[in-house]
Amino acid sequence: MSHASRRANREELKAQRKERNRAQKALRCRLEQEDTPRKPHATTLNGKSRYRSTEEEGEARTEAAWEQLKVLRAKLPFLLKRFAAIPDPRNPKKTKHKLTVLLLYGILSFVLQMASSREATREMSRPMFWENLRRFFPELEAVPHHDTLKRLLVELDIGELESIHLELVQRWIRQKKFLRFLVDNCYPIAVDGTQKICRDELWAEECLQRTFNKGETPVAVYDRPEGRRPADGTGGIRGAGADRAATAARYDLGRPQPTVSLGQRHRVRVRTLSGELTKIVKDTGMRGLIRFVRESIAGPWLDAEWLREKLAAPFQLRLT
Repeated sequence: MSHASRRANREELKAQRKERNRAQKALRCRLEQEDTPRKPHATTLNGKSRYRSTEEEGEARTEAAWEQLKVLRAKLPFLLKRFAAIPDPRNPKKTKHKLTVLLLYGILSFVLQMASSREATREMSRPMFWENLRRFFPELEAVPHHDTLKRLLVELDIGELESIHLELVQRWIRQKKFLRFLVDNCYPIAVDGTQKICRDELWAEECLQRTFNKGETPVAVYDRPEGRRPADGTGGIRGAGADRAATAARYDLGRPQPTVSLGQRHRVRVRTLSGELTKIVKDTGMRGLIRFVRESIAGPWLDAEWLREKLAAPFQLRLT
């Protein structure tokens, strides 16, 4: 038995696009009347590479990889000690990889932003990639399969990993590592999720739009962009599974909150980077920086002698 398609046809898509453009135009007109300055959008560099030789590019890639992975390298003794205390639910007679090695492998696949488990298995198992990773982390004995990590995480108590994460963040806060991240004497927190808090009206051009109840009266809701929040109180806020008052009380939206713009969030990230990484972020953005580091580890770019000297010398982790 065939069912009616729920996909919007061409005319409905055009109508939605026109309505979105109309709402954005009305928002721009209102902001112009209120003399609200519009901040420019960040764009990637549209130009040739600034590296003049392979030696210069190799030095930049080595420094970028070191700056990105030295945070994990500095906290590795703490992580290995806490990981070793987690009970291993696997059969010891059938265990090939240590629990600490698997968890460290999972952290690296997350830090390097592997898109999927198959991509992590394919990319991180390449000989050059694994050899370069072992320059930073000699504790990695053999490359595991990502399915092995997934089977471990199914049986593992996730609460143990959450407690380690919280303990690490609390240690950094006590050591005042995040002082430069303060915005109006508050720590900005980004929540990864969509439609957690949404509004009935378009209040920023970066908002995402979603229409539901298509069978009855269509209702459009707008998700806030990452790092942004409305300047007013609780008006227009929707909560999933709760009324607006309960949602406002839960998130304490009634009292004034500092507004963190996209530009402020970008500057907070850039302020903690070295000179070379700052140039890369300004040219390609944060995602471009991670891609730059991944390509550096995957290729024969890294200076092994320079990295050996860096690992042997004592260094202080500075996030401030």
